[in-house]
Amino acid sequence: MIRKPWFAIVFCALVAVAGWSSLNLDKRSPNADGATTVHWVFAERNPRIIAFYDEVIADFEARNPGVEVKYRYLARMSQRLPTLIASPTKPDILFTQGAGLLQQLYDIGAVRDLSAEMLRDGWSDSFVPAALDNFTYDGAIIGVPHHITKVDFYYNKDLFRQAGIDAGSVETWDDFLQAVAALRAFGVTPIAAGPADPWTVGSYFGMAATRVCGKEAFRHAMQGRGQGFLMPCMIEAAGMVRQLAEADSFQQGFAASKYPKATGLFGDGKAAMVMAYSATTPSEQKKNASDGIGLATGTIGFFSMPVVPGRPGSRTDIYGAVGGWALTTGSSDAALEFLRFLTNRSNQRRLAELGLNIPVHVAAGSSVTDPMLRAAANEVSQSGWFQTFIENAMPAAVGQTMHDVTVDLLNSRIEPEEAMRKLQAVAELG
Repeated sequence: MIRKPWFAIVFCALVAVAGWSSLNLDKRSPNADGATTVHWVFAERNPRIIAFYDEVIADFEARNPGVEVKYRYLARMSQRLPTLIASPTKPDILFTQGAGLLQQLYDIGAVRDLSAEMLRDGWSDSFVPAALDNFTYDGAIIGVPHHITKVDFYYNKDLFRQAGIDAGSVETWDDFLQAVAALRAFGVTPIAAGPADPWTVGSYFGMAATRVCGKEAFRHAMQGRGQGFLMPCMIEAAGMVRQLAEADSFQQGFAASKYPKATGLFGDGKAAMVMAYSATTPSEQKKNASDGIGLATGTIGFFSMPVVPGRPGSRTDIYGAVGGWALTTGSSDAALEFLRFLTNRSNQRRLAELGLNIPVHVAAGSSVTDPMLRAAANEVSQSGWFQTFIENAMPAAVGQTMHDVTVDLLNSRIEPEEAMRKLQAVAELG
């Protein structure tokens, strides 16, 4: 069944109220004084990245007299986008995480097709293919990737060694469950988790689904094709999450734990693993450790989600977030040139040197100085499929339900098929 996206319904309602003439969809003209202002909105709050943006803007404006770039932070951007893009003062550049929501924007004519521009001077070739794929839709490139965060299992090398586990040999899901059992037998909590912050555990299901479904089936499920989330591989992925509960994988009383507590337990050496994010794990475990010091960087390793033999998913398939930019319909040529400048080799290297995210430029990975982040960047460069978080690719209600059923699975409160039945019911509402 084909459903009209929620975004399109809201957008059309706004259009009906405001009238098409007020939407200012034509390419914008310079200001009265002849200057062009590029309006940019993003969801970034890290002061170090904002300082980087300020430097890039100053450099760009110096090279382009008569062009001014203005930005502003917008909280809860995905919920506010329908109103934002229907406004007569809509921005030129929008933050986007690609995939479903960006595709909806494109379907309703709210963002530009950048395919021709991407082919000019080989701009598209400068991006890691797996990142650009999240901004490609129906043969068109509709956004510009900028940075990546991937989810992995981070582990305490000392605890693994003491428990007799070789992390390099943990290749399959059965290997992983055996490692969990060995850690429990050794007397240490295998995994620290914070399901009281549901968004931090949704990745257990998403990562499992990449391994048992593979790219085609995974995306078919999100698109509502066939059985959707009731397809057998999705139920199997939910079953893998339930197996972690049955294996007593988590800390005592983990159901009430939030993510900071989980990373703190890992930083205190009281848990051998934590599922976490490439951009923040070293700093989060240090910040939340009881002594404020945490584990030394050299004692932390990471590995990707193990594979399930006989299933289409690969160890190189990545689950995480890819941040980037879309140009609204009618945006100025100056806005396009600013995005080309922001994502060029030099500026991507400057971003890499901050050690906060994985850059998407094919030549910028070598500028990442943090060893773990560089290793993660190398894996991204070799990946053929980067799957963005389900909650970023689908309507908010679907993402929330996915979080909720994952929490229930981790707490043994729901069976896998029932979990997927709940998720599919919400997905069918559009």
